[in-house]
Amino acid sequence: MKDLFNRLGGRRLFILATALGLFLVAFVLNKYLIGVASSPFYAERIQKDIMAKERSFQRIAKDTALLISLINRDYGERTLNRVSAQKTGFFFFIYAKDTATVGEHKLLFWNTQQALPPMNIMNENMASRLVRLSNGLYVHTSLSIELPGGKQYALESLLPVMWRYFVENENLQKEFVSFPEAGKRVDISFKPTQFPVKSSYGNILFYIDKITVHEQQTSWWTIIIALTGVFLLFIYIHQTAEVVYRRYGLFAGIGFLFTVIGVIRYVTYVFPGFLELRQFELFDPAIYGSSYVFSSLGDLMINGLLFCWLTLFVSRRLTTGVYSPLRRKWMNMLCIILALGLLVVFSFIFADILQSLVADAQISFNVTNFFSLTNYSFIGFFILGILALSYFSLSRIVLNVVGRLSRGPGYVFIFITLAVGLTILSFTKNTTVVELNLYVLAWLALYIWMTQLKILS
Repeated sequence: MKDLFNRLGGRRLFILATALGLFLVAFVLNKYLIGVASSPFYAERIQKDIMAKERSFQRIAKDTALLISLINRDYGERTLNRVSAQKTGFFFFIYAKDTATVGEHKLLFWNTQQALPPMNIMNENMASRLVRLSNGLYVHTSLSIELPGGKQYALESLLPVMWRYFVENENLQKEFVSFPEAGKRVDISFKPTQFPVKSSYGNILFYIDKITVHEQQTSWWTIIIALTGVFLLFIYIHQTAEVVYRRYGLFAGIGFLFTVIGVIRYVTYVFPGFLELRQFELFDPAIYGSSYVFSSLGDLMINGLLFCWLTLFVSRRLTTGVYSPLRRKWMNMLCIILALGLLVVFSFIFADILQSLVADAQISFNVTNFFSLTNYSFIGFFILGILALSYFSLSRIVLNVVGRLSRGPGYVFIFITLAVGLTILSFTKNTTVVELNLYVLAWLALYIWMTQLKILS
């Protein structure tokens, strides 16, 4: 053990310490710096944005010549662009007050068709408050003015703060209008917090509060630091498995690597909040999800990469060693049946994964129509490549073991494969996969036969 500890020391322990240090930095940075600092940061930016647009509205309200031209509809394109919603950043309305009938006002000018100001508070002057409309939250400001001739008008502005819809979809998402990235960190709160947002009139409109850790999205800096830590941790695990393999043999090295990777992956399933992967669309079950293990496209990619790592580790070390058959023939035959049975089972599993990925996922694999492909299509192609490489490495392992345990003719292996596969299909309860697996079994028999050919081996 002392010799093993010495072999695990030096640069390998330095790599492990660096990886753990990066995880700690990412955790502290995300929870205690970025997460905490985001509330006052965005509260100040949102407040400055609201006040600047309110002052712009007040300047328009003082421009008598502009208002008269808008009311009389005597304006050109330049004037219209000046008061457009794209230019000002708020929605602008002019109403003619009817003093004879309280509450009856005629709309004379508007620069948007997205919303109308609420009528029940129009009689208030020099007021600004937060209102909820059908498509979001707005700061509503009312100004009463009197133009030459004694006519009174109401100037109303709706300053969009957050888009919030009753039904959200891919195109209608909840977000801050001026700061879309703020929604990943903070939200509007009507309960008092330490971060109020005030209007230019001095009254409190609403409060800013940081969202829960579960909903909060990790910053890209934190993601990069954490991924670097994961990469260094995997380097340490791989090098340690290599040391165990050289010191105690192949089975010890394989057992160590399988155990460590299995424990790490199990922890991420039991404690999904550990890495907060669900915050990313890649781990959204709505895009792809076939089972608990493959609950998302991201989980499928991670599992595929880890399985590819394991099979490559075993394949490269198994082919370099010298192993002889067991003493008793029945034990050799039992090992051959188990090995080929394992290959059959994994062939069925891989076929089911490929079928669900192409048929059930919300991903386009139609390569004949390039514009139908999305980012997830290319991720799907990458996963298909990883699965193909993993299966090839696994088949090399199984056929290498079978070839060393028996020097018999290749058709014997094909016969055993078909017998094991048909036996498994005979006891399969899910009849919908039987037809697919029959084709897979026939393909597997052809594949094993081709590996026996010297011209292709």
